[in-house]
Amino acid sequence: MSEIFNFLNKAIKENTQRDEDIKMTDNLRDDLGLDSLGILALADQLEEEYDIALEAEDLANSPSTIEAFVSLIESKRSEN
Repeated sequence: MSEIFNFLNKAIKENTQRDEDIKMTDNLRDDLGLDSLGILALADQLEEEYDIALEAEDLANSPSTIEAFVSLIESKRSEN
């Protein structure tokens, strides 16, 4: 698994008190129970961890799955 996936797994477990690991196909809202604020908090953690900037438009169509979030972060990292 990718470094970003592992970071997301750890962060989501800490933020939601989940015991089980996430899956790439997990939906942030439906499967993991994250609301808009939870997704923004996760985005803040990712920005800090990977020294990237996520713009409002990046999150406007809030990535719906873990896979989409990983892809978004990978693309932002490659821009730096």
